[in-house]
Amino acid sequence: RLSKIDQNLTERMGKIDARRTERKTKIEDRVDERKDRVTEHRERMDERLSEHMAKIEERAATETQKQAVAAFRTAMTQAINARRTAVDQAVNAFHGTVGQLVAQRKTTIDQAISAAKSAKQAAFDKAKTDCAASVDARTVRENLVAAIKSTKDTFTITVKAAQDAFRTSFEAAKNTKKAAFEKAHADFKAALEKAKADLKAVLGNTGSTSTTP
Repeated sequence: RLSKIDQNLTERMGKIDARRTERKTKIEDRVDERKDRVTEHRERMDERLSEHMAKIEERAATETQKQAVAAFRTAMTQAINARRTAVDQAVNAFHGTVGQLVAQRKTTIDQAISAAKSAKQAAFDKAKTDCAASVDARTVRENLVAAIKSTKDTFTITVKAAQDAFRTSFEAAKNTKKAAFEKAHADFKAALEKAKADLKAVLGNTGSTSTTP
């Protein structure tokens, strides 16, 4: 029973290190993939906007209409850049927060691992001392088993608390990012509708104009 408890504790510590490495690699891969997707998507949307603007500019015959088209292009560029900036800031803030949360969790768990190792060693040292002092062998074993089990339970509780705290804070960070995204999109939509209305007042119906961050 003692060897089983000790083995479980040791294996648990080893798995934590393995999962850390795996999670770190996955996070880095996801960040790089998202950056690539966003860059490619924005390039496509810029091309579509340029094509749409070219068609609108073809319809501008008078100087007033040309000025209105130029103002529309400026308004669209500003709206798109504002949304992209807001989205990028939200993403960067999210990644920064997650990085802090990961570091905090790592510190807590590292301290738990260190404490568990020290407690385990202390339990074995006491068992040796008790044996040298001719304490009943059964009592020595029972005390050692109880000490190792207590160490394992304390370690498990501490790690679970750290994981739970991380998940709670992580969800809060996700919600903050989501709210920032929603505001960025709402602000963009409002700016887009105003720009289209201003242009339509001079040039007539401009069709659909939309880009994503």
